[in-house]
Amino acid sequence: MSTSDTPIQVDITRDVCPMTQVKVKMALSAAPAVASLRVRLKDAALKNVIATLKADGVTIGAVERDGETFVLSVHKGAGTERRQT
Repeated sequence: MSTSDTPIQVDITRDVCPMTQVKVKMALSAAPAVASLRVRLKDAALKNVIATLKADGVTIGAVERDGETFVLSVHKGAGTERRQT
Protein backbone atom coordinates (compact mmCIF):
# COMPACT_ATOMS: atom_id res chain seq x y z
CA MET A 1 0.00 0.00 0.00
CA SER A 2 1.43 3.37 -0.95
CA THR A 3 1.35 6.41 1.30
CA SER A 4 -1.33 8.02 -0.88
CA ASP A 5 -3.75 5.13 -0.10
CA THR A 6 -3.91 5.93 3.62
CA PRO A 7 -4.90 9.50 4.47
CA ILE A 8 -2.68 11.40 6.88
CA GLN A 9 -4.69 12.31 9.99
CA VAL A 10 -4.41 15.91 11.22
CA ASP A 11 -6.33 16.93 14.35
CA ILE A 12 -6.48 20.68 14.95
CA THR A 13 -9.53 20.68 17.22
CA ARG A 14 -7.52 22.08 20.14
CA ASP A 15 -5.94 24.88 18.10
CA VAL A 16 -7.15 28.37 17.26
CA CYS A 17 -6.45 30.58 14.28
CA PRO A 18 -3.88 31.22 12.94
CA MET A 19 -2.31 27.99 14.26
CA THR A 20 -5.01 25.94 12.54
CA GLN A 21 -3.83 27.10 9.11
CA VAL A 22 -0.17 26.82 10.09
CA LYS A 23 -0.53 23.21 11.22
CA VAL A 24 -2.43 22.18 8.09
CA LYS A 25 0.22 23.84 5.88
CA MET A 26 2.98 22.09 7.84
CA ALA A 27 1.25 18.73 7.40
CA LEU A 28 0.91 19.35 3.65
CA SER A 29 4.58 20.33 3.40
CA ALA A 30 5.67 17.18 5.23
CA ALA A 31 3.40 14.91 3.16
CA PRO A 32 4.58 13.12 0.01
CA ALA A 33 4.11 14.90 -3.35
CA VAL A 34 0.82 13.05 -3.83
CA ALA A 35 -1.14 12.53 -0.62
CA SER A 36 -4.53 12.67 1.05
CA LEU A 37 -5.15 14.24 4.43
CA ARG A 38 -8.12 14.05 6.77
CA VAL A 39 -8.22 17.23 8.82
CA ARG A 40 -10.40 17.24 11.95
CA LEU A 41 -11.32 20.76 13.09
CA LYS A 42 -13.93 22.82 14.89
CA ASP A 43 -16.54 25.01 13.26
CA ALA A 44 -14.66 28.21 14.24
CA ALA A 45 -11.68 27.23 12.06
CA LEU A 46 -13.57 25.68 9.15
CA LYS A 47 -14.05 28.76 6.96
CA ASN A 48 -10.47 30.06 7.35
CA VAL A 49 -8.81 26.68 6.79
CA ILE A 50 -10.88 26.03 3.66
CA ALA A 51 -10.06 29.52 2.33
CA THR A 52 -6.35 29.00 2.98
CA LEU A 53 -6.30 25.60 1.27
CA LYS A 54 -8.19 26.90 -1.76
CA ALA A 55 -5.85 29.89 -2.03
CA ASP A 56 -2.94 27.43 -2.07
CA GLY A 57 -4.62 25.43 -4.85
CA VAL A 58 -5.20 22.32 -2.74
CA THR A 59 -8.28 20.24 -3.53
CA ILE A 60 -10.90 19.73 -0.84
CA GLY A 61 -12.71 16.48 -1.60
CA ALA A 62 -15.39 16.54 1.10
CA VAL A 63 -16.50 18.27 4.27
CA GLU A 64 -18.20 15.96 6.76
CA ARG A 65 -19.76 16.78 10.11
CA ASP A 66 -18.75 14.40 12.91
CA GLY A 67 -20.56 15.39 16.09
CA GLU A 68 -19.19 18.75 17.21
CA THR A 69 -16.30 18.70 14.72
CA PHE A 70 -15.82 18.60 10.97
CA VAL A 71 -13.53 16.43 8.87
CA LEU A 72 -12.02 17.79 5.64
CA SER A 73 -10.75 15.38 3.00
CA VAL A 74 -7.82 17.17 1.39
CA HIS A 75 -5.86 16.04 -1.67
CA LYS A 76 -2.35 17.20 -2.56
CA GLY A 77 -0.53 16.66 -5.84
CA ALA A 78 -1.37 14.80 -9.05
CA GLY A 79 -2.60 17.98 -10.71
CA THR A 80 -4.46 19.32 -7.66
CA GLU A 81 -2.12 22.23 -6.93
CA ARG A 82 -2.09 25.42 -8.90
CA ARG A 83 0.95 25.87 -11.08
CA GLN A 84 3.13 28.92 -10.42
CA THR A 85 3.58 31.20 -13.45
